[in-house]
Amino acid sequence: EVDGKEGKKEKKPSGGDKCRGLICSFKKSRRLANSSFGSIVRSMLRGGGALHDHERDQVLEDSVPAVLSREEQRERDFDLARRQLAAERADRQRKLSGVKDGKMLNLVIPIQFADHPRDDLPPEHMIQTMFNAVNGHSTLAPTGSVRDAFYQSSYGQLTVVSSVVPWIKLPQPQKYYAGGKSGFVPAFQEALRGALNFLENDPNFSFKDFDANGDGRID
Repeated sequence: EVDGKEGKKEKKPSGGDKCRGLICSFKKSRRLANSSFGSIVRSMLRGGGALHDHERDQVLEDSVPAVLSREEQRERDFDLARRQLAAERADRQRKLSGVKDGKMLNLVIPIQFADHPRDDLPPEHMIQTMFNAVNGHSTLAPTGSVRDAFYQSSYGQLTVVSSVVPWIKLPQPQKYYAGGKSGFVPAFQEALRGALNFLENDPNFSFKDFDANGDGRID
C-alpha cells in the first residue's frame, strides 16, 4: 500500500504472521510461554525487549502462568500462619522462662528529654509506687498498679516486680525524638539505644539481673 502524502510503502507482516500490536503479542506469547524458551521470553519481556510498555504489560498478564494454583496458595498461606504461630509460641515460652517462682523482674527506664526541666518530672519513688503498689495507691494508682494488673489478669499466677532506675537525660529535645509522629520514627529508637548504652556503662548496674533465663536478653 502507498501513503498518498509521503509516498512511502507500508510493510506487511511477513510469513504467516498477519497479526499486529496486542493481538500479535498475545498470540506470540501463548506459543512461546508454552515452549522450552518460555522462561527466557518472560525474562526478556520483563526487561522491555522490542515491545511497547502497554504491549509488554498485556503479554505478561496473558502469557505468564500463575505460579501457584488456588489450592497451593491456600496451603502456602496456612503454612505461613502455622509458622507464625509457632514463632509466637516460642517467643512466649522464652519470656515465661524468665519467670521464677511466679515472679518476674521488670526494668523501668525513665528518660528525660533535653528541654524538659528536671523539677517537672516525678521522682523515682513515685514511679516505683505506680508500678509496684499492692492494691494500688489512693492518688498515684487509684485503679491499681502495674503489679496489680498483671497479678489479676494472670489469676494470681504472675507477680511483676519493677525496678526503676534514675532518670536518664538525653541530648536532644522532645521534638527531635517525636519527629512529628509521636515517636514512631527512627529517632526514638536512637533515644532508647542512648538510654540502654548509658546503663550498660554504669558500673553499678547489670542487665544480668533482668535475664533470669540466661539467654542474653532482657526478660
